[in-house]
Amino acid sequence: MTPRKALGVLALLAFLAWAPIVHAQNSVEVAPGYTAREAVLLPSAGGTTDLLLLSQPDSAPEAASLVEWLHLDHDGAVVSRLPIDIAARSTTGFSLQAARLGNGEVALFAPSPFKASGARTMLAGLLRLSAEGRVLHTAALGHPSFADETYRKSPDSVLYANAVVPAPDGTLALVGVYGSDPYVPWWAHCTSDGTLIADGDELRPMPGPGVTGASFDADGSLRIVTESSQRAQGQFDTVLHVYSPRGSLKEQPILAERGGELTVSAFTAQELALIVREPKPAISFFTRTGQLLRSTPWTDPIPQRIIADGDGLAALESADGKRNQILRIDSTGKIAWRSAPGLFLALARAPDGELRVLELLTDAKGSHARLRRLPAIR
Repeated sequence: MTPRKALGVLALLAFLAWAPIVHAQNSVEVAPGYTAREAVLLPSAGGTTDLLLLSQPDSAPEAASLVEWLHLDHDGAVVSRLPIDIAARSTTGFSLQAARLGNGEVALFAPSPFKASGARTMLAGLLRLSAEGRVLHTAALGHPSFADETYRKSPDSVLYANAVVPAPDGTLALVGVYGSDPYVPWWAHCTSDGTLIADGDELRPMPGPGVTGASFDADGSLRIVTESSQRAQGQFDTVLHVYSPRGSLKEQPILAERGGELTVSAFTAQELALIVREPKPAISFFTRTGQLLRSTPWTDPIPQRIIADGDGLAALESADGKRNQILRIDSTGKIAWRSAPGLFLALARAPDGELRVLELLTDAKGSHARLRRLPAIR
């Protein structure tokens, strides 16, 4: 065998190792008269999946959306289905966020408007759900402690989460964006019942998604990635902020100078990954303390979302303006596999390393979703 052929065989084997067999599952029917807009997947170790699905009414898109809890078996068939009584409305981006806590319960963040007890309208809600999807506790979330009167009095102020991050001690962090134009990064460390432990301590306007990544250390310290350091008009640094378990700022190394407003980030098994648009599109990997390890040019569009996939990443990326696609990115920053374009609402990594994706399909009978399972990378 010639060296060229040998290299070709090795390349083929490498591709096959990454090219997953996509297991198409049973269909999940969307409620009649509704179109699915957002979803959160919560995979379990046993092969089952819990799904939070937000659907908008077709006849009145501005009306309150339907939020449902669905438990899917290994083959994606619906085992149980419960409505969750919140008045959330779908927004652009991933506004409905949830995470499974260490005791098996689920923390669900629902953006405004949110109907809670009492006369005051709050900005969002934090719901604690049982492992079966039943609401155990509801907490209303208002303005952060650092908000000034301008934000508090504005009828346009919003509170959106980009992630719900469980802590080792059973508490959690909510990270995202707060305010009205201009918006500010927002994070809050609280109990699963919504009792505030600490939250962000500055009003620094920025144009991007606020806090784009977060992770807890074993001692309870919180690490968050923001685009909050304003240098000049339209120029923002991407910064890693490290807070103590009590919420005091310990350090804030700069990860990327003038990174622009389309930064996405994720904490992998051992590192922090960052994709920036400016000054040149690049994907970089850092230690958890913010020291640069490696970087390579990024030639694709900035992903809509990235999550840890072992030592690498999985991403949802725009394909043509209407559809998106799934990427699997290795630990060097190279795209190792991409799916065909589709309409993918959510992706999540199961405890066994399998990647689970929810795809929305539409036919003459209406819209339905399908869970797809991609094997773990070995």
